[in-house]
Amino acid sequence: MISILMLVIINVLWRAGVDRLSPGSLFFLFWFVQVTIYEILYFDVSKLLGSLYICIAVAVFVLSSAIFKKTLAYESSLIVKTHTVVIFSFLSNAVFLSFLYDQGVAPQKVLHDFYDVASGLIEKRYSRSFNRSYLTYAMYPIIYSSHVMLGNWLSNNRKGILTFCLVVLTFVPSVSLVVVASTKGAFLLALVLTVGGYVYASVGSQRISFLKFMSFKNLTLLILILFGIGFSFYLRGLKDSSLDYIIWKIGSYFASYSTGHSVAFNDWFAYYLGLSSQYSYTSADVYFLPVYTFYTFSSFIDNTTSQIVPVELYTDYVVFFDFIKTNIYTIFRGMIIDFGILGSVVFMFILGMVFNGFWSLYKRGFCKYLSYSMLMTFWFFMYQSFIASPFNYLSFVGFFVVLYVGLLMNRLSFRKNV
Repeated sequence: MISILMLVIINVLWRAGVDRLSPGSLFFLFWFVQVTIYEILYFDVSKLLGSLYICIAVAVFVLSSAIFKKTLAYESSLIVKTHTVVIFSFLSNAVFLSFLYDQGVAPQKVLHDFYDVASGLIEKRYSRSFNRSYLTYAMYPIIYSSHVMLGNWLSNNRKGILTFCLVVLTFVPSVSLVVVASTKGAFLLALVLTVGGYVYASVGSQRISFLKFMSFKNLTLLILILFGIGFSFYLRGLKDSSLDYIIWKIGSYFASYSTGHSVAFNDWFAYYLGLSSQYSYTSADVYFLPVYTFYTFSSFIDNTTSQIVPVELYTDYVVFFDFIKTNIYTIFRGMIIDFGILGSVVFMFILGMVFNGFWSLYKRGFCKYLSYSMLMTFWFFMYQSFIASPFNYLSFVGFFVVLYVGLLMNRLSFRKNV
């Protein structure tokens, strides 16, 4: 029902001139897919108000692009040089090795005692006992930036041994993290940013081709990466289980991570409105500052908010159908708590103006490096929105800073395209 309404809305907006590759359109399609999957798998008329709210919020995000001047032709592109990709690839591997050393793990130990190392790192991750240095804090922004650089570079270079080597070198840290520390979200975000870097680099030069991008080699690499994700699930206490239980458990993990947030948000939204819900939810503490949307910034101003852990904003773990377990409620729960329903919709309009505004600037060739960095930050925002507000994480801000500085270095340090 709501998915059909969303399909009608986006088609009307496209006919009215909204760009199909603008941040607004992509964000709308991202949530259209999730709402559609929710309705197909878990259709419940009494729980559709949450999906209706999402429809309104993302539609407003798209509508904000209407205030900007329409640009019929793309007038600029941004090309990352080979040396920049090489530098960021080696840098991301260096900070990953630094992370391992901070945890007391030597690279050779990973090769010789893989399972014990992986189990130890996974335990540290879930108990929040990682040892952290300044390089560890910089690890995720650098890794994410390296994937954007690679994606951009692939839009112009898709053949030869150099391409293969740079793809492998760039993916080593993110794939290694998902295998040895079960950081699935970080890896998937890195993959999304690779695609985003490719898409928006190619848009500028009118050469986008997903068929070429998804070549046989890239598809094989993707299959191997997905196998790594599956293996990381296997490491989570399933080593001595039966094959049937492993299959069931992996299916449960997959369903929980891919659709649990939609089910949980719709149930929470019904409870928030005072309607029938499967669970009763804890009342969130209301702060003067928008803690659930801007935890990183709020905690600097009011340290009483530091008790809220960004990764687990909500302690409400819910189970649906004896198969889905989650405490993820999307970006929208936090926005509603902080701003109310109407205020959260206004907030989405403002965010849409920011990202769609930089899209308009990029197409017209203004502030090219800043605009491209902001557009890649949008891809970060879009992916993270199904979990919680990306403004809750220092890596979100750090990613923008590292990427922007890297792009400026790309422009200044090399005169000739490689």
